Amino acid sequence: MSTSQPVSLFFSIFLVLLSTSHGFNITEILQPIPYFGIFNSRLSGTGLAEEINDMISVTVLVVADDKLRSFNYLAENDVKEILSFHVVYGYYDLMRLKALTTRTTLPTVYQGSTLTVNYDGNGTVTFRAADSGPEMDVKLLGNVHAQPHSISVLQIASTIRLGGPPSALTQ
Repeated sequence: MSTSQPVSLFFSIFLVLLSTSHGFNITEILQPIPYFGIFNSRLSGTGLAEEINDMISVTVLVVADDKLRSFNYLAENDVKEILSFHVVYGYYDLMRLKALTTRTTLPTVYQGSTLTVNYDGNGTVTFRAADSGPEMDVKLLGNVHAQPHSISVLQIASTIRLGGPPSALTQ
């Protein structure tokens, strides 16, 4: 057996392992940012962090701790519902969102629900539940982290309310 065969085998195995690895961990991405502590903790506590880490391409819409005070009084299931609505299948960074020309529907992890995103052409990107009106729009504040084609983490002004009237769950 020549020495090139074991080397080829090693590199083949390495490439297979590399191709199955996504290379991101949402809790490690958010951990150094203190004002996402509650969001990060609840992602882990609900098991959503593990789901996110297993995805190939995902966008996570994060909310600062000062907008999540009501999470202290909610059951873990309710928190998981709300957070699931902030996890979007697919990679959407600022550039991709600002390239939109019409309100676009995005699928979320929450029970097949969707949200819509809109770029107004003047620099403002907003999100809302697909079955909600414009009074429910939540503004995009900026980029937190991007790993092209894998994970985009974007900060939004508050939680996105599930369709229907405002509730204490999303204050």
